[in-house]
Amino acid sequence: MLNMAEGQGVKAPFYNLCVGEPEIINPLLNRMGIERHRDEETGIIEHTNLYLVIDRNGKIAYRFSLGTVQEDWLVEALHITCAEPEPSS
Repeated sequence: MLNMAEGQGVKAPFYNLCVGEPEIINPLLNRMGIERHRDEETGIIEHTNLYLVIDRNGKIAYRFSLGTVQEDWLVEALHITCAEPEPSS
């Protein structure tokens, strides 16, 4: 996964990438609603970006496909999520 992260220009572990065999990854991407297509010339799979903000209870609090407008939303979502109280045990 580290090689894939480096190839995409992201620094793991700050990003988690879904990698693996197509029969495992494709159903996951389908459930997450991530559209994708394979470039016939290069074989590279292009897909939409998806950022998930997970709350302190491990639930998806926010879901973004990031562009310039959504960058501000992501920052606000992170502030809100980080300000949540710790879950009670």
